[in-house]
Amino acid sequence: MATLLYQQSLIYPDAVWYWEHTGDGSTMEFDPIRGYRLTRNSRRMVCMGTNGEIEAVATVRGNNAGFSDRDDFHPKRLEPQRKRLAVFGDSFTAGLYLERSWPDAVEDRAEGNNRPLELMNFSIYAGGLVNWCSVLTGVIEAEKSELDGVVFAVFRGNLRRGFTISDDRSFFNAPGGYACMSVGRIPVESDSLPMTFEDARPYFAPVFGSPIVNTVVLEQILRGRPRMPRSFQPVLSRLCWHGIKKSLGVTEMDLPDEVTESAKFPPHIRRRLEVIRSFLAARQIRSLVIAVPSRERLLDGLPPSQETRAFAEFLGADFIDGAEAFEGQSAGEIRDHWLKYDGHWGQSGADQFARHFTGVISDWADR
Repeated sequence: MATLLYQQSLIYPDAVWYWEHTGDGSTMEFDPIRGYRLTRNSRRMVCMGTNGEIEAVATVRGNNAGFSDRDDFHPKRLEPQRKRLAVFGDSFTAGLYLERSWPDAVEDRAEGNNRPLELMNFSIYAGGLVNWCSVLTGVIEAEKSELDGVVFAVFRGNLRRGFTISDDRSFFNAPGGYACMSVGRIPVESDSLPMTFEDARPYFAPVFGSPIVNTVVLEQILRGRPRMPRSFQPVLSRLCWHGIKKSLGVTEMDLPDEVTESAKFPPHIRRRLEVIRSFLAARQIRSLVIAVPSRERLLDGLPPSQETRAFAEFLGADFIDGAEAFEGQSAGEIRDHWLKYDGHWGQSGADQFARHFTGVISDWADR
């Protein structure tokens, strides 16, 4: 049935994110400050289209601070000549599914240009403003980390996301007979955050498109011979619902902006912005906001979110449209930079972003 619908162009391949279960301990653990902490226990994740095409393979593990940076963090700078910036973003910047995130790529290129940078990647996969604010106060400020600036890589909708949490102990049994990942979001309007895993447990929800498989099954998937129970129900329901939303002109990528002016942020967002602004003012450090583009925005030639501009204005930050990194590229080249069946960019997209912004960030840090 699924094949027939696909052949008739009534549905299209979607992405399935396989997560490896190694039995060697948790990789993601709930954390009341970060939302989750990445441990040293590594595991793989694989992005595969529902047509069987593998798009990305990566190993997920954390540094000494529980973040997805390849380098360990230290509160004190180790090299006086190296400019040190904190970077906040979501999955595009955390880059769990990539071999190398764009902040790591910027570091490599800056080193080659003899303009060394240390980009401390505090990004949270699927996270947003509430996670950023919590990490800024609960980690960076608490540890008195030395910084020369802060970079916010903002994807549309990040400012309205609740506090994103995850934990390997919280998984769900999907209708097709397999275990799947779960994530949770404490509402952005909430005045308090859970302090323990048990407090957080009610907020978790299943992600049917993220099956958990053991190492043997993952190896079979990588060899193109998956051997696991599969329910068409969650896959087809996701595909059909995505298609319905697209036909109505509504997708996760195209939510309307709530705010177009910095003075109009609602109280639950404004109080977090004020915390960030106060931190920057007290430290007398500058901030840079980069609007991370979606594939659709680039293809349609749309401007960046006004809400992201308002965020930069509220903080007194410099603003740059991340679409600059893809200027002059054809529609085909842009599509090639993104995962075919998912809304995230692939490794080439992250590398292209880094290629453009290495000089931009180096110049900004030296000002």
